[in-house]
Formats: sequence, structure tokens, C-alpha cells
Amino acid sequence: MKSPSLFFAVVLTLSLAAIAAAQTPPASAPASQPAPRKMVMPPGFKLITVNGRNALAEPLDVPWVTTALSKIPPMPKPSTRPENYLQKLAENRETIIRQMMTDLATNDPKPLAKGYDYDLTPAMRQLDELHAPIFYLVTTPDRLSKIIKAGWQDPRFYYNRAADSVSFSLNGALTTDRPMDDIVYPTMYDIKEPAEKHGDSLEQQIRGFEASIGQQVDIRARVVLGSGFAQIIDKAIFEPIKPREDQVWFGVGVSSLLSAKYTAIITGEPRQQLVGALIFEHPQAPLKMSAIDLLHPTDLKTLRPEMLPAYLDTVRRKSCRAIEYMVEKGGGDSAIAKATTAYRDKKPADGPALTKVVQEATGVDLTPALVN
Repeated sequence: MKSPSLFFAVVLTLSLAAIAAAQTPPASAPASQPAPRKMVMPPGFKLITVNGRNALAEPLDVPWVTTALSKIPPMPKPSTRPENYLQKLAENRETIIRQMMTDLATNDPKPLAKGYDYDLTPAMRQLDELHAPIFYLVTTPDRLSKIIKAGWQDPRFYYNRAADSVSFSLNGALTTDRPMDDIVYPTMYDIKEPAEKHGDSLEQQIRGFEASIGQQVDIRARVVLGSGFAQIIDKAIFEPIKPREDQVWFGVGVSSLLSAKYTAIITGEPRQQLVGALIFEHPQAPLKMSAIDLLHPTDLKTLRPEMLPAYLDTVRRKSCRAIEYMVEKGGGDSAIAKATTAYRDKKPADGPALTKVVQEATGVDLTPALVN
């Protein structure tokens, strides 16, 4: 099996959790996604629906659970940010596309507009329309262990026989590229406490969980913006160039840096704050930027699979840092347009030749930033 090129592998890391969600197949395309997983009722439990929320409770618990749910206002939209960002995307569409054309030295708005309208905007719209099918499982830790030992199963619950305890994971629960699976979320109460305290505890757990869903949607919305803008640039400008492996750094760095610029217009965050987050190297990062040479990139076939994500992310961060250096020393964003034009027109043979082309166009030698 042929190894993926470094360019397309790094581009893939730029679009994680975002643009994949925007790819809606045409109506004639066969369904390729599995049907969403539906909730399986635990034996002896009943479904209660109040104010748009679903709870699963045993008969003796139904009265106080119903009362507690009736005191909680109907669940609002998980997050208003996707809605706000959609509005900003619409209001700033022409401004951003024209700025992209200037920054990337292109006279053709069509590929940029296509990505904006058919990839980025639908991905944000899907987040805005996100509906999480949640079922609150109201029970005690002891009772939960018993129903799982008796045969009830849900892939998010894991029973540890040695400890006689149950763990729960929400990893991957929020999806926008397909209909969401039903989420059975455990809400525990202490059987020794009075029923009125049970209701207070249930309300707190529900409010806390719904707030966490909103926070996850907020984070996802910003990821959609950043990676969406980066992929628009990659597809429209750099994929047609077909960069060599030792030239990948230029397209990845430009896409990353400019994605921060356009994202800042939508979110209102300072551009440099976003750039700092893109470049930031965590002290515990498994692979440091100094460990890789972008002019002599590692063959992806030689990497252990578990190291591939760290390597690609490090390539992205170091590439972005190099282009940020070029912008700082080369007179601002106009350096990107000059370097991109020279790259496109002169078609340098390899990575070192590209650095010379960039230096001639901007006056900035990026070799140390790429190698060290």
C-alpha cells in the first residue's frame, strides 16, 4: 500500500473534527455510515420525558424524578456560538474572500468561495443544528453494577469485575458527520439520603452535563473555523502546485497562519493569541520542533503508527512558526503573497530551492527556522 504524501497527511490533521463533518454526500450516493445506535432500556426501568428531557428510572424512583425534572427549564440550544459564527461568516464572506485573494496573490475567487460556501459554512451549520439524544440513567452505583452484571450493555459503560465498579466514557459522543448515537448518561444518587436531596443532586448533575456539552460545542466550533479556513487555502492554492515532500512546510505554514487571521475576524479573538496557540509547544509534547528538519522530512512509512499524529502535528507547528517568522521579518502579510507568487511562478525543484525563492521574494532566509 502506498504511503500517503506528507502534504496530504498534514492537511488531514488540519481538518480533524471539522471539515469531515461538512462532507454531505449527494442524495443519490449510497449510505456509507452505520445507523445511529439506539438506547437499550435497562430491565425494570421506565422512560420519563419532562420538558424535553428523557430519564430512565425504576418505578419507585419515578415520582421524585418526575418532580425534579419539572423544576428544570427546558434544555436550551447547547451553544449559541455556532449560530453567532454562521451570522459572522455570512456578514464577512465577501471581505474574507477578497482578503484571501490578496494574501494568496490569486485573481480567481471561485475555489475559495466554493470551500467557504460548501465546506466551511455547512460544517458550522451542522454544529448549530446539533441535537444530542440524551437519556439520563437515574440509579445508584450499586444498582448500576447489578444491572450490568445481569446482562444490560452499553458501549460507554465498562464494568470492572475486580473492583466491582462501573466506569463511563463520553469519548467520541459528539458527532456531526452522521446522526448521533443515543447517549445514556449516568446520574447517581445516594439511597441513604431523603428524596428531596435526590432531586437536588439530579438537577445539579443534569445542569453540569448540559453545560459540558455546550463547552464541547464551543470548542468544536472554533476548530471548525480554524481547520476549515486552512483546508480552503490548501485545496484552492497548494494542492494544485503538488508540493514535494521537502516543500510541504510552505503550504502548511501559510494555511495555518492565515487560518488564524480569518478565524479572528469571526470570533473576535486577537490574531496573535490564535497564532500563539497554533505554535505553542507543550513541555510534555512527545516530539519537539527541534527534533525535525522540514527540508529533510521523515518518510512516513518509517514511523511507528502511534507516533504519526505527533509527528504531523509537529510539522504543522514548525511550519506555522517559520511562516510567522517570514511575516515578521518580511514586512507583514504581503510577504506571503510575494512568496506564494514566486513559488507558483518559478516552480522550484526542491525544498532548498524553495527557500531561495522565498528569500529572493521577501528578503527572509527561512533555512534556520526550518532546520533547527
